[in-house]
Amino acid sequence: MTLFGIENQGNKPICVGMSLAKLGELYFWRKNKKVINFDGESIYQTCKNEDGIPNQSGTYARIGAKVIVRDGIDQEGINSNDKISTGYAFVSNDFNSICQAIYQNSAVTIGLFIGEDWFNGIIGKVKKYIGGHQTTLIGFDYERELLYGINSWGEGWIGKILNWIDMNLKGGYYVAKYSDISQSVIDIISFVEIPNEIITDVKTTDYKFIRNLRIGMSGIDVLELQKKFNIFPQTGYFGNITKSKIEEFQRQNGLLSD
Repeated sequence: MTLFGIENQGNKPICVGMSLAKLGELYFWRKNKKVINFDGESIYQTCKNEDGIPNQSGTYARIGAKVIVRDGIDQEGINSNDKISTGYAFVSNDFNSICQAIYQNSAVTIGLFIGEDWFNGIIGKVKKYIGGHQTTLIGFDYERELLYGINSWGEGWIGKILNWIDMNLKGGYYVAKYSDISQSVIDIISFVEIPNEIITDVKTTDYKFIRNLRIGMSGIDVLELQKKFNIFPQTGYFGNITKSKIEEFQRQNGLLSD
């Protein structure tokens, strides 16, 4: 793992971009045996153009994964648009599935709700959530149900289990008990190769909305609504322009304009 280095995001809220860049580097190495440094900050900036929360810091890993599969990913300092994979998959939040995904694909990106102990390098059960954080899982100890990951807080940070000594743990890495973090998982994503027939089927399937959308809402589903009805600007925020266009569509089709 030392081939790829440890990132340091500083005070920038770009952990999703950093984690996905590392995931891409590891996946690319597994496939091509080439060391490439991908640009995590550019991934984050692209996500902010599409995530529906342009005025909030942070973003969604699922948006980043979609962007990378669709457009490729840039190397640091180069607009290279390297194609990593044909798709991505969400990994089930059980220890066996996580281990299988790491084994098959080199790594997974994991989003977690974390507490202040993380800043002190203590990885345990969270007493009080202070926000979300994205890191990259790169290994496991199946017998002891431990997960090993890479963080993006520089080499001066090491994340350890309380009262646990792992002399092999290096700066920038962490170890966690699965039982300690399992209730804090936001999502787990892996790059995978998807057969062409499945990709074609997905592209021809309409997006399924699962909630009623109203003015003031924001998110991926609002963005899909704006795309479906060619509403611009496509910000992912349900404002007056979106409201007006949807009400016009409802009136024209004999629907209740609600």
